[in-house]
Amino acid sequence: MPNFKVEHQSPLPPDETFNKVCDYLQNSEGIKKLDNSLKFDLNPPLRKGHVKGSKFECEISVSGQTPSQVVLSITIPLLLSPFKSSIENTIKEKMAKILG
Repeated sequence: MPNFKVEHQSPLPPDETFNKVCDYLQNSEGIKKLDNSLKFDLNPPLRKGHVKGSKFECEISVSGQTPSQVVLSITIPLLLSPFKSSIENTIKEKMAKILG
């Protein structure tokens, strides 16, 4: 299964960054339409998490101080690999929108 990383530097404190990323992943209508079987394993004190669904998996990691660094390690099925760059660009745009 293909995987890729999306990294984004956020001007927000790491705890707020982690909360905004998790809130987006949990409440995004687009993600719910893509995969409505998501399971979340989030660890706010460590600012790490894992999201698993039938169509993708994502490891979340937020590090640093202000500014903080977000790393999303995403695994998609082979069937979606032709759309990898489109998926990656969409995620980068969403991270820029919610985190600045």
